[in-house]
Amino acid sequence: MAARRWRVTLLSEMPPAGLVGVSPVCVLGYNMNRGQEIALRLRTDDLRGFRKYEAVRDTLVHELAHMVHDDHDAAFKALNSELRREVLAAAQGA
Repeated sequence: MAARRWRVTLLSEMPPAGLVGVSPVCVLGYNMNRGQEIALRLRTDDLRGFRKYEAVRDTLVHELAHMVHDDHDAAFKALNSELRREVLAAAQGA
């Protein structure tokens, strides 16, 4: 994030309401006002545990791509793919 000069003012947990992929408005995360707040759904739908690390990480990367692109267009998808490659490379180097 520092290399891109991005700042996230608040990183929060979304309330585990609704069922992902079932309920009409139920997402894994959102980015409000390009970093004013990024909220992630950490808990499973049954509230008995947490989502897999990789799913939370991928959702965070997706929301970070919204720092630049609002819509899920080709430019967004390209940036999201670039960010995912960077994160995976950093994880392998750690």
